[in-house]
Amino acid sequence: MKKLSLLLSLILFSAYGFAGDCPDGSDPVKSISDDGTYFVYKCAGGSNNNNSKAETSSNSSSSVKATKIEIYDVVFSPNIKEELLNRIVSKLDYDFSKHKLATNIQDSNCRFVINRIAYDKSEAGEIQSWALATGFVNIKDGNVDFVKASWRQGGLSLDPSYFKDETNVKLTADGYFVGKMAYFPLSVDKGEVPKNPLYPTLNKHQRSSAATFKDNKIIRARTRYFIDVEDWAGGILSISDCKDGIITPKKPKTVKKEVKKVVTEEKSTESKTKKVTPSTQEATSDSDPVISKVVEVTHGDKFVVNIAEPHELADNYVKVSLKGIDAPDATKSCPKQMEFGVKVRDYVSKKLTDATTIKLSNIRKTNTKLIAQVIVDGKDLGGELVEMGYASEDYGFWKPYYCSALTAVQAGQQLFNQNPEMSIFWLERSLVLDPKGSNNTKSTYLLSELYSLMGDEKKSIDYLKQSASLGWLQAMEELGSRYLNGIKVKQDKNQGKKWLKKAHEKGSQNAEFLYCSSLPKAKQNTCKF
Repeated sequence: MKKLSLLLSLILFSAYGFAGDCPDGSDPVKSISDDGTYFVYKCAGGSNNNNSKAETSSNSSSSVKATKIEIYDVVFSPNIKEELLNRIVSKLDYDFSKHKLATNIQDSNCRFVINRIAYDKSEAGEIQSWALATGFVNIKDGNVDFVKASWRQGGLSLDPSYFKDETNVKLTADGYFVGKMAYFPLSVDKGEVPKNPLYPTLNKHQRSSAATFKDNKIIRARTRYFIDVEDWAGGILSISDCKDGIITPKKPKTVKKEVKKVVTEEKSTESKTKKVTPSTQEATSDSDPVISKVVEVTHGDKFVVNIAEPHELADNYVKVSLKGIDAPDATKSCPKQMEFGVKVRDYVSKKLTDATTIKLSNIRKTNTKLIAQVIVDGKDLGGELVEMGYASEDYGFWKPYYCSALTAVQAGQQLFNQNPEMSIFWLERSLVLDPKGSNNTKSTYLLSELYSLMGDEKKSIDYLKQSASLGWLQAMEELGSRYLNGIKVKQDKNQGKKWLKKAHEKGSQNAEFLYCSSLPKAKQNTCKF
């Protein structure tokens, strides 16, 4: 962890007591104490006392000198230095002796995400969808290490060493994370004053769901640890997708290699810049170029125009693409995207035909076209299309939306830890595109996790049942366990046994254990599916 070099030694032992010179105006003589642990300062003659009151009172210059502050370096022996450092109370200190920590746990790694839960509108709290932090945890026995982890709050939180050096968390024998860690509850925008982290304590919160073990291995698919941070908001540390083995962070490259790499990149960038400068310069005219004629609209965001004289960009049959947006393809795509693409193209064509003035602004010139904002009668065309749902600010949006369930699933999985709301959007879109798709078993399970994370337990349970019915193993285990224990569903041990038995028949190594461990101890030894 980060050791704060606070120089307590200087505060406690600095030798500023010699605020003046010796009575005769000379400097004190420095020597080492008998035991060698500190310095001794003595005036000539072996005494620091003022033996001549008359001399002191009559010598005004000596009196003035006595007000001067002299600071001397102090050197401590190793044992005293260690004692002083041990007095520094760390923000991460935690007494783990009050817990029974996990032992002999098989090495594993799990995904984690931290979300905020706000209590300003409801006592139960509202889980906010965006992730404060994401990454992985390595679990080795009772030790918990955060790897490939990052806060997403800007400012100081962007320093990866906070997860590396300022976490002190361990796993208990009953499946809870306990300890302390640096925590960034508030975001910081560029230019704002940095905010230091808080250091909340992770306890066995009554709302947390603990990890479950079997044969010294973590088997619970979903684990959520509630963290009390401030009165108005706390955090939820969610663990999922645990796998065998630990993740080894990549070792940083040596400084020598990095320097060589930077030099190479700078040379390469310089040569490329020289080649492309003529075609990437922005328009330097004092006024924006005016479109004199719209020759053709090929897509909602692409058209061919004539640019009026006088202007340095004036020419005929100039290709223009709208800057920062993506409209649906109207010529080469799946039928549904092309149908919508034609509708958007026709809307744009009519709008440009009926316009009084059309100007290009914020222009970037390439070898083949101009990329620009198109201002139609004073309004930004691209912004209007986005507002109407006729275009998207995300490039490549329309293929997964209309044509490819697989691409939609991949987008949803990639955004699972980064942006839960958009992850839900794409996973649900994939179900619409392909209601009987082979990926739906996992997609519905992920949707169950996401809605649970966002506090919508009804939708979470609905998707969990759907995933279990489609045969997803983890969903069967989770649903069976919930029925056995009455977690967010009405307790029904018959339903619990049913789903766990199905999971067992499908190859689950955990289902039988989950069911048998719910029985009275007398029946556990003879319990079998």
